[in-house]
Amino acid sequence: MRVEAKLSALFILLVLLSSTICSVQAKEKKPNVILLIGDDHGAPYLGFMGDENVITPNMDMLAKGGMTFTQGHATANHCRPSLRTLITGLHPIQYKRKLIDIIEQKEQEDKSF
Repeated sequence: MRVEAKLSALFILLVLLSSTICSVQAKEKKPNVILLIGDDHGAPYLGFMGDENVITPNMDMLAKGGMTFTQGHATANHCRPSLRTLITGLHPIQYKRKLIDIIEQKEQEDKSF
C-alpha cells in the first residue's frame, strides 16, 4: 500500500505541474506536456528533490526548467483510486456511487444485464 500511495502522490504532483505549465504557456503557444508516472517514488526519493543517492539527471533537468511542487494530496492510499480521480475528476466515493448508478440504470433498461 505504501508504494501505491507514493505513486499516487507523484502522479498527482506531476499532473499539477503539467496543468500549471499549460495554463502559463497557453497564451503564448501550444504547451509541451510531459507526464511521468513512476512507482515507489516519494518526494525525498528523487535527485531533484534532494536525495543524494538517487541519480536522475533527466528529471533534474526537467525540474530545473519547469516548476516543482513539494506539497500534494492523494485521494486514496492505493494507486488505482487515485488514478481514477485523476482521469475522471471524481473522488473515490463519488466514482463508486456513479458506477452503482450506471449499473442500476443498465439493469432497469435491460433486464438481462
